[in-house]
Amino acid sequence: MKSSLLMRNHRLQLCIWLVILITTAVTFRECEVPLKVAAVKTKLGKVRGVRKVLDVWMKQFCVSAYLGVPFAQAPIGALRFASPLPAEPWKGTFNASTPAKSCYGSLDTTFGNFAGATMWNPKNEMSEDCLTLNMWVPSNPSGEVIVWVFGGGFYSGSPSLDLYEGSVLAALHGVIVVNINYRLGPFGFLYLGDQSHAKGNIGLLDQQMALRWINQNIASFGGDPRKVTLMGESAGSASVIAHLFAPGSHRYFKNIIAQSGTVLNSWAFRPVEEVLQTSVRFLKVVGCMQAKQNLDESFRCLLKKTPMAIQMAADKMGSSVLIPPISSFSPIDVDSVFFMVIALND
Repeated sequence: MKSSLLMRNHRLQLCIWLVILITTAVTFRECEVPLKVAAVKTKLGKVRGVRKVLDVWMKQFCVSAYLGVPFAQAPIGALRFASPLPAEPWKGTFNASTPAKSCYGSLDTTFGNFAGATMWNPKNEMSEDCLTLNMWVPSNPSGEVIVWVFGGGFYSGSPSLDLYEGSVLAALHGVIVVNINYRLGPFGFLYLGDQSHAKGNIGLLDQQMALRWINQNIASFGGDPRKVTLMGESAGSASVIAHLFAPGSHRYFKNIIAQSGTVLNSWAFRPVEEVLQTSVRFLKVVGCMQAKQNLDESFRCLLKKTPMAIQMAADKMGSSVLIPPISSFSPIDVDSVFFMVIALND
């Protein structure tokens, strides 16, 4: 009897070890691909990312990360405040191993070093040259693509926050995850009139340009351009809903997931007149609005300012104390460049 029990225990242990060995074999087969990622040929040139090996739920997954890939030309110099232009082709192979730089934006310093607040602040460099994206591709992509639009009241945020790292989502669900960037605050939402050089809603056009790049290139990474879902939270949520009303965006996505924000929120979209008043006040704060200076002269002055000077002026204007807070700069409800609708009195 005792011998029989020992035999059964031995068989049970043997079965357990066999399961572990089989699972381990399957696990390693999923990650047999070399850690060095082969270059992917896009319409603009070759891109090489980095391989990540993940241990999740006692299984091992391989995900290829393509970080900091440009989808538009750097909005610097004369292109500051301008609608984004498509990225230009590059020679050689683009090294996509460094996360996208964060666009200039306000930092949360209200609570000092409290982790619950600082986790929303970008850890990497802030730069005007920020129209880039981060992408995570599973070893066996299903074709589905999730495009993440970060929140932050249109004055803060980054696609490169630790919170938004997309490798686990990609690995567990077989989807390609793409985090896109867009200009914030005055860099993305300065408005000086529909006939001016600052037409407003430029940050939304940045998002649209990123969607265009995804539409043209995602197939090279195993994605299906017909299976793109836009997903966003807070200002990102209001953004993805805004794309439903933008004629130029419709061809680039199929579904949306909107979390905690709509175009109807008072903090999300504001009347043209309000944003114009805010922009004129900003020109005074930054030192580009003298007594006899017209808006064209003020705009030329603004182009000469350093990005840090512009951001400091935006921070000085600050946010209101309303709950939820309303940024000094936000999208306008009508325009000729994104919604392509002009107010009747224009």
